Amino acid sequence: MKKKILFITTSRSDYGSCKNLISLLQSSKKIIFYLAVSGTHLSKDFGETIQEIKKDRINIFKKVDILKNSKKNKLNDVEIVNNTFRYFKNIFKKINPDFYIIFGDRFEMIPLAYLAYLNRSKIIHINGGEVTYGAIDESIRHSITKFSDFHFVANEINKKRVIQMGENPKNVYNYGSLSVDSIKKIKFYSKKQIEKNLKTNFFKKNLVFTYHPETYLKTNQKIKINLILNSLKKYKDIKFFITSPNFDKGSEEIQKNIINFTKKNSNFVFFKSLGYENYLSLINLCDGVIGNSSSGIIEVPTLKKGTINIGNRQQGRSKSSSIIDCKVNTKTIENAIKKLYSKSFQNKIKKVNNVYEKLNTTSRIYSKILHITKKKDVIKKFYLNI
Repeated sequence: MKKKILFITTSRSDYGSCKNLISLLQSSKKIIFYLAVSGTHLSKDFGETIQEIKKDRINIFKKVDILKNSKKNKLNDVEIVNNTFRYFKNIFKKINPDFYIIFGDRFEMIPLAYLAYLNRSKIIHINGGEVTYGAIDESIRHSITKFSDFHFVANEINKKRVIQMGENPKNVYNYGSLSVDSIKKIKFYSKKQIEKNLKTNFFKKNLVFTYHPETYLKTNQKIKINLILNSLKKYKDIKFFITSPNFDKGSEEIQKNIINFTKKNSNFVFFKSLGYENYLSLINLCDGVIGNSSSGIIEVPTLKKGTINIGNRQQGRSKSSSIIDCKVNTKTIENAIKKLYSKSFQNKIKKVNNVYEKLNTTSRIYSKILHITKKKDVIKKFYLNI
């Protein structure tokens, strides 16, 4: 009997990373595959990125709006978690999947992992073992690891961390990053096409800017984003392409201040969502990225571009030599920009090796998942004995 596999995508980032894997799983005749779409994919405030999934001709089993009325009622993360559990419990009951694939560490993934666990579905976790001290994702990610039976990690350090948490080494696979593998398969748009798609033009110097809330501590997001934007304000010769923050606590405040800022500064342009191909093609044409997005750490080094990583959100992640860390203050941001545009740094990043990159990541994960579905059920045990 064919095994049933469920995958739930809730954001542009997890879909962009996993789209090629999803396509392979959906076309397989050896399993029954279900894709549910939720989260910011269904939100106009975040670009309604479900359209990107439809454009890729991916079959959607179910749409679940866990952010319903979020703008009107200003749902917080606790209410979103509650909605996720409430809306998805019947889906797990109806499908009764043998396996549930979970990508990453978004806070809305916790109730999904719990539902899968209560349903006795085997959980396959992708991108465990990462460390991000500046975000609540840190604890969520490790919690999901303990729910999970099989683990696909992006590098050797992450593999060691997952095993350190008591997971069986035989079930931890280091095949590299799906996000990086997706980049190597993309057909980049030309400069002319990007300018047409985005209805804007390039300068001689260009940077992509993405800033997400630092969610681990109760911090004033308004003060931080305004400090960063005002630090960038002096660079009239640089075009800044700004993308929307994730749907984290404080993101609405960040987005509001960014939009107000772009109205007064013509070399800053804001996009709710660029779309996967536009986003990567834009980075490929720009000088680098600035902000605190994980893509700057994981994906951008493969494009041989520099990353200015601001603040603590990504603190702890494994980093390639193309990453420039700096604090949230004007002087260090200015020094980082100066370094990024220096001739010595630009020469250096041409030879950078991405610590998240391996060969044939997507096809290897796909093949291993099919192999896993044939395994005999065993009781999960804490691997390391005291």
